[in-house]
Amino acid sequence: MSSALLVETRNLYGVVAAESRSAPVQHLAGWQVEEQQGETDTVLSAAALCVGVGSFADPDDLPGLAHFLEHMVFMGSLKYPDENGFDAFLKKHGGSDNASTDCERTVFQFDVQRKYFKEALDR
Repeated sequence: MSSALLVETRNLYGVVAAESRSAPVQHLAGWQVEEQQGETDTVLSAAALCVGVGSFADPDDLPGLAHFLEHMVFMGSLKYPDENGFDAFLKKHGGSDNASTDCERTVFQFDVQRKYFKEALDR
């Protein structure tokens, strides 16, 4: 029997990179692992970034600014100007993204097929 193995690494900036691959069943503290039929050959890589700014940092005259900016991050950039291009890229290559804002931090995360991971990081 096999399941997904999640390998996590962190760099000095708090960026988390994780990789999922087929492996013997292992119990990983703090992680809930599910196996999907027919997906055992799919290798995904993932990254997450936690920014130490949340809604407590919103200016009094702009409540909701941190949450608004959370959504704007995925709307394009100078190098990749297509609106929602990052999301479309990830979906095309078997991945997904998500973000959340709380009182003191904003977290961005995504996963994608391993062979497209470097390109996704560039986006």
